[in-house]
Amino acid sequence: MRYLMNFAERYAKGKYILLGFVLIVVFNVLLGVVPRFWGGDSDAFSATSVPDLWYSYTPFELRAAVKVWTPAMRSAYVWSALLVDNLYALVYSLTYMLVGWWIYSWAFPNRSWWKLIAICLPFVVGVMDWIENFSLSRVVSVYPESSLGGVLASWVTWLKWNGAVLLFVFFVVGLVLGLVWREKGRGGLL
Repeated sequence: MRYLMNFAERYAKGKYILLGFVLIVVFNVLLGVVPRFWGGDSDAFSATSVPDLWYSYTPFELRAAVKVWTPAMRSAYVWSALLVDNLYALVYSLTYMLVGWWIYSWAFPNRSWWKLIAICLPFVVGVMDWIENFSLSRVVSVYPESSLGGVLASWVTWLKWNGAVLLFVFFVVGLVLGLVWREKGRGGLL
């Protein structure tokens, strides 16, 4: 934990955060373009979209979506989830950790209550994404056989998206409280 705090302290600067956002955009483009090269009916994929982007679903809804994918689409999905999407989760976790650290360092430079949240929350979201990727890859790779990965994937996808919302709220609260804190001359809030 201390290593991550030192990392955040050192790299929570505009140029590294900007680099992180550029990489996030690159990953989103890569993850959006990969389906075009699947060699299958791209309409089948776009009609169901990837389960990673759904807020919630049941294992049955997941199987129904995977059913319309060709074997080539399933194979490409597994590889993109395990290689590209797992690296993407690491990049956005680090970037959001730096954003949270930067916001709260600006808002509350003499306080430390926020440091553990700024470090842990982005990584909890990233870990949920990794578990989701492995679970979905299992479901897709063994299709048409059943897998318990569908149950796990449905839960961690829901947790991932709720964690992302919580992370956004954490950023907004930091900005708002920081503005109030600075406006009041650092008196009395936190």
